[in-house]
Amino acid sequence: VVNDEGEVVEVLGIGDTFNEQILLGIPGGHVVSGLRFHMREGPCELQFVSLSVWEKVVSDFPQEQDMIFRSIRHTLANKAAIKNHGTAMSSAEMVRMSPLLHYLSQETIQDLARHFEPVVVKPFAEIVTKGRLDSAMYILLSGSAYMEAGKRNREYSAGQVFGEAEVLGVSKAYNNTVYANNLCILAALTSADLWHVVQDHPQDALLLEPLCNLEAEEAENGETSQSSRLDDRIFRLPMGLEVAADFL
Repeated sequence: VVNDEGEVVEVLGIGDTFNEQILLGIPGGHVVSGLRFHMREGPCELQFVSLSVWEKVVSDFPQEQDMIFRSIRHTLANKAAIKNHGTAMSSAEMVRMSPLLHYLSQETIQDLARHFEPVVVKPFAEIVTKGRLDSAMYILLSGSAYMEAGKRNREYSAGQVFGEAEVLGVSKAYNNTVYANNLCILAALTSADLWHVVQDHPQDALLLEPLCNLEAEEAENGETSQSSRLDDRIFRLPMGLEVAADFL
């Protein structure tokens, strides 16, 4: 597979697949991706499914559609993770791509890896929206994105992370909109899943608790107690017992 500059961006071998995003309703082809097939030598035998046939078959199994589409997203995310980062989707190595999670214990990281969900976003669409109440962080496995930040945009490339403040509960809503420059494949972790895992690992909970909004009942009821405030949590840190209050 080559781009408009003639550079090889992917080599397909026997059993490999390509252009799966069209099965999710995301346009593909050269016009969208800028990529073309180039047969290196000799004839190639390909098998393909057209979008019209795919939609007809899937419509006959309405109860299985969620599983089918999730499987496609996971396949795309796994391919992106292996190709760009040398590790599989839902692996401990993928979790460590987040500076926030990098230094948690091996057991916690392995548990968290199973809770990341694959996300596929079409070119120029919003990945997260400013002001939207949400609590998830994203690892960009492939593609590129940008965040509107005043007069200058912040660019994100494969391997970078955003949404860490939201997953911790430090920010209740996204402060900026993040757009996909092209087809973006991401791994997402929600705040609920983060805490579900961390509560079983007390030592790691001590690292994150001062920042996390862990009051699940209050969040569900739309309430925020004084103990949920960041400054109160800092004062409750174990180190706070031996540090001057003015410094804290």
